[in-house]
Amino acid sequence: MARKKQQDKHPTETIYPSEIVDIETLKPWPTNYNDHSSAQVAMLENSLSSFGQFKNVVTWGDTIVAGHGLVEAAKGRGWKRIEVKRLPASFTESMVEGVLIADNRLAQLSTPDDEKLASMLQRVRQE
Repeated sequence: MARKKQQDKHPTETIYPSEIVDIETLKPWPTNYNDHSSAQVAMLENSLSSFGQFKNVVTWGDTIVAGHGLVEAAKGRGWKRIEVKRLPASFTESMVEGVLIADNRLAQLSTPDDEKLASMLQRVRQE
């Protein structure tokens, strides 16, 4: 029954508006449990250099909920602004932490297809 209630919270599409903010105004979520190694941040910097920002940072006010590594990488590249999606001010701290946990864990729970990845990497490298 609890699962049904959770699903009913947003029965239609819930899309948060994007905005561009001064990157220096953003601060990390104080209990973010994911660390980003210097190697990972370097990869994110390379991605930003190659492709630009194609994923949003998620914030609650000026606090980063998702995208800590991306913000760190953008700062490392000397960026002054970044695109964010702000969660509603009406969210509770528990709801925000639920978003943070879901963002981190849902990606980790996927199962990569190594053959498809190898094929894709080969195509990308050839170009």
